[in-house]
Amino acid sequence: METKRVSCKACDIMCNVLADVDDGRIVRIHRDPNHPVTPQALCNKGSLFSDTVYHKDRLMYPLKRVGERGEGKWEQVSWEEALDGVAVALKGIVAKHGPESVMTTAGAIVPIDIVRRFTNLLGSPNFTMGAYVCLGNTTGPNKATYGWMPFPDWWRTKCIVLMGHDPQPNKWTSEFLWLREALKRGAKLIVVDPRVNFHAKRADMHLRIRPGTDSALMLGWIHVIINEGLYDKAFVEKYTHGFEELKSRVQEYTPEKVSELTWIPAEQIVASARMYATSGPAIIPWTPVTDKHANSTHSIRCYAILRAICGNLDVPGGEIFMHFNPNVVVENEVHLTHMLSKEQMDKQLGQDRFKVLSYDMWRELDPHTERVMGKKWANQIASGSLAHPADVWTAMETGQPYPVKALLAVGANTLGGYTNIEHIFKGLMNCDLIVAHEIFMTPTAQLADYVFPSTTWAEKYSLHNHWDWHNILMAGDKAVDAPAECRDEYHFWRELAVRMGQEAHWPWKTSKEFFDWRLEPMGKTFDEFLAAGGVDFPDPQFKKYEKVGFGTPTGKVELYSTLFEKYGYDPLPAYVEQACTSVSASEEIKKEYPLTFFVGGRSEPYFQSQGRQIHSLRSLCPDPAIELYPETAYDLGFEDGDWVYLETPQGRIKGKIRMSDDAHPNVVRVPYMWWFPEQQAYLPNLSGQFQSHDGMILPDSDEFADREQGVPTMGGLLCKIYRVPADEARSNTSGIIDEVPMVAK
Repeated sequence: METKRVSCKACDIMCNVLADVDDGRIVRIHRDPNHPVTPQALCNKGSLFSDTVYHKDRLMYPLKRVGERGEGKWEQVSWEEALDGVAVALKGIVAKHGPESVMTTAGAIVPIDIVRRFTNLLGSPNFTMGAYVCLGNTTGPNKATYGWMPFPDWWRTKCIVLMGHDPQPNKWTSEFLWLREALKRGAKLIVVDPRVNFHAKRADMHLRIRPGTDSALMLGWIHVIINEGLYDKAFVEKYTHGFEELKSRVQEYTPEKVSELTWIPAEQIVASARMYATSGPAIIPWTPVTDKHANSTHSIRCYAILRAICGNLDVPGGEIFMHFNPNVVVENEVHLTHMLSKEQMDKQLGQDRFKVLSYDMWRELDPHTERVMGKKWANQIASGSLAHPADVWTAMETGQPYPVKALLAVGANTLGGYTNIEHIFKGLMNCDLIVAHEIFMTPTAQLADYVFPSTTWAEKYSLHNHWDWHNILMAGDKAVDAPAECRDEYHFWRELAVRMGQEAHWPWKTSKEFFDWRLEPMGKTFDEFLAAGGVDFPDPQFKKYEKVGFGTPTGKVELYSTLFEKYGYDPLPAYVEQACTSVSASEEIKKEYPLTFFVGGRSEPYFQSQGRQIHSLRSLCPDPAIELYPETAYDLGFEDGDWVYLETPQGRIKGKIRMSDDAHPNVVRVPYMWWFPEQQAYLPNLSGQFQSHDGMILPDSDEFADREQGVPTMGGLLCKIYRVPADEARSNTSGIIDEVPMVAK
């Protein structure tokens, strides 16, 4: 028996865990009690991951489509044949339509840096990923405000604000453990969520907000904090730009007005603002909820401003500017962003309207980033610039403003990764080339021309620091060897890059050689770093702005954003009522769609769309649950477990009623990213991709997106629920199927 220290990538937290291996097989995955960053962190997805490694339906060989797209007719080919075929097709597309006609994408748990390297060298500006609606779109507003996206100091904080974010033992496990320790030390906890979630039951204050009104609440906090003089006056005077303009703006956001907008009692708004301002140092950790509605950019700006005016920036217990780790080649030096010409950057889809996640904004920040951090093109979370997803699907479908004819998707179920699935589907069906590198035959892979079998995280080496968000560098060993024809993402991209004429920029033949290069500043090889513990981070340095200022045009925290003003956006945060809400919709729409919904976070045993074919996980959550308050369900005539349709003006999904006292009486919680691997694959069903996925009820038009980044709304809109007819209800099954473990090759 041998025990390996492995980086778990069952989700994007990437905790380090231990894997017991006997005779080349994983016997057990368990906690690492001595890891300096993620001690004792392990969730059910990680502990049960061997069920994925040895799953009978795992992809084992490269496949080439020989029938119509989505028909399910394949020819087994070698890696060399498949890569040669992709390269020939890709060269033809580039020659006919230009490199901008190629879109690349990656999932959150696969290496993103090498995808961007390939894409930049190819000459395409059209890389995008799910980070457009989760985490990545947080970086732009933070950078525009103070030049960098900070990381919360969970270990020394005295007050924590969870804006819909809800770490639990089996999701965001590391954060759950950091949070638990903070609460044991006596930190205050404020939870903002329409539901009585896990941590709301443990909070000092719980604010039951109307979905999508986050910026209104935060503007109310700023109103109270400024008017009551609770802000850090010395910091504001010396290090901020636009305080008087901000003070004037927030006067309209009285607690009474904010209460009407948010459903939160005015006295709770005042009390929670005081608690945040006076209990510090405080943190407002990143939240996936704020990233997903049409007030996203304004809300993120509000968080950034609150951190600044309350003195919580770059101080112990606050939000730290970790900057780059000097002992590793940083992500953007891998990306080679400078190799993409300005002419090609300017072709990026969506940046004509949405500047905050564009190359334009990135170039504006470059000199200020270099002044503070010593480097240009600081591409935190791989999202310095992302193509707007809806514009990509339009370009695929219509050829406007120019054709996008190829999709290269690695570890990403693109069809189920965004809003408005029907729009995505029409675009993909008009592509000349779709390539998927995957573990399982996802709905996107079912539409592909070539499918490549991937390794799992248990079968490859790892080196990561969460995309330069923080400077904590961690390495992981591989637990076991992969099946013979399953190969990692580095192999896929390098071999394709060589065929596309990029060999000079890919001198490392394996991922381990690549990691050796990245660790050259440390003076260690990957094996040496791993043997030394596999963790490196500099001692924290605080208040660095006292020496270098902030990475903005004014060198200060821009409460009034000069960059937003330059690009025609509101330079101050505001609240904008979304389309089709209980406030903005017409009386006719409100009558037909009487309930408000939001798309919930990850269903506990899953990460995004992954895991639904894993018996041990699926048994914990067999069906897509539509959560309702019991009295609301009773008034609508539903029993717990009834199959229903939830419909919006955009479309409808099918789910199973789950009554919960934790639900808000006026709010429905919609399940996230569902598909049914046990159902009929390929067209027309595509493993049930169109049945229960939240993307069927969410629009992606500009009307339903925030103005600055094009972030689509996933909460606060109206819906109705009605019973599934009896004959259709009988066709619903839990999807739990017996499995015979795959024999390891």
